[in-house]
Amino acid sequence: MTLQHLEQWFEVLKHLGYFGGFLLLFFRAVIPVFPLVLYIIVVMHEYGDFVGVIISWLALVVGSFTVYLVCKMLVNSKLMIEIKRKKATKKIINIIDNQGLVPLFVLLCIPFSPTSLINIVASFSNINSKHYLIVLSTSTLISTAILGYMGTDVTTILTDPKKGLTMIIGIVALWIGGKKIEKHYMKPTKKLK
Repeated sequence: MTLQHLEQWFEVLKHLGYFGGFLLLFFRAVIPVFPLVLYIIVVMHEYGDFVGVIISWLALVVGSFTVYLVCKMLVNSKLMIEIKRKKATKKIINIIDNQGLVPLFVLLCIPFSPTSLINIVASFSNINSKHYLIVLSTSTLISTAILGYMGTDVTTILTDPKKGLTMIIGIVALWIGGKKIEKHYMKPTKKLK
């Protein structure tokens, strides 16, 4: 799927006004099929930088929190119990329960982190839903703003090579930093529940 395909699909939702952009990103938060940056670029292209970031942020928070709440309600289902038994899931739950909200906040701030998986695993932890909503809201605003800036500046790569190179280095640094942070919090822990 290309940016043109997304824009064509978005034309169908366009008659809904801002709600069309909201729906597009809400469904992306619930069913993460394509890279988030594509959706944010389309919304920002349609509504402008500031409004596009706000719509994207609201939709992503509502969609992600919906996933979190649904998983929280289904926590004792067969599928969720099976997911909870996995070693990697236990590690993340252990990190959240023992180290608090900071690692969760950091992971969610990283633009290329697997937020859907984080939402599901967070629903297994003992974290308070209100606290999770606060962490989710603030970290999603940061990652959405970063992705929005990258999306609006994507043509810079072609027009201003110096600025484009800086942007590419920044993206790679974010990705590498995110992987290091993720690896730090995913290293083996002594006690698994």
